[in-house]
Amino acid sequence: MKSGRLSDLQRQILLLALQDNQLHVEAWMVLHRVYGFPLHDTTGVRFNWGEIGLRRYMAATVAVCKSLNRLAVRGFGERVPNRGLFLTPKGLKEAQRIRSESQSG
Repeated sequence: MKSGRLSDLQRQILLLALQDNQLHVEAWMVLHRVYGFPLHDTTGVRFNWGEIGLRRYMAATVAVCKSLNRLAVRGFGERVPNRGLFLTPKGLKEAQRIRSESQSG
């Protein structure tokens, strides 16, 4: 990835944080909405690794966590342990730019 350019996953994360005016996104949301992992049940276990495949689940989890961390390092959000990423004003502006770019193109 070139310096200054967001990855596709980072762009998707910012757009996801805009949904429902949350301005916040958690890793499980990305795994469910971007990767399409089905939610499991309400016992606290969000995903069934056997259904998804442990290697696929772990690879996606690592990619999402790295992307969330990189967005925070670049000032697009504040990373809160066990709570996800909360957009900063810079992150909100970038997410809105990405959304309008995707709607016009």
